[in-house]
Amino acid sequence: MLKASSGAAEFIPIFRIRNKVEFPESSQDHGWHISTAVAPDAQVRITGSRRPQSEASRQTSERILESQPTILILGNEGTGVRQKLMKLSDRFVSIQDAPGAHEGVDSLNKRDKFRSQTTDAGDEDLF
Repeated sequence: MLKASSGAAEFIPIFRIRNKVEFPESSQDHGWHISTAVAPDAQVRITGSRRPQSEASRQTSERILESQPTILILGNEGTGVRQKLMKLSDRFVSIQDAPGAHEGVDSLNKRDKFRSQTTDAGDEDLF
């Protein structure tokens, strides 16, 4: 992950934790909120949540991460975020597609592949 986001690593602290469920639970007990990244059109299904599902909301506000101490959980591209971590989420956040973006593309990697197939040298980059 660091290779893909090396520029951001210079500006934000990145930590590695040993217990992926205990750490967020403890953080919530100390006033932190958990935001979990999901695909924009994902149907989020959570079973056995620590709180009623209605309390875990999907928000798209640009300022959500600035309003309170927040842990942002990112899953891998293949399987996403594990259910144990989804259950802890206070909210779900997404990056919406740009207007006019290719429909059916929900991956930045796929979008880059699509871009490389559809742009020529000298053409304006649409993504």
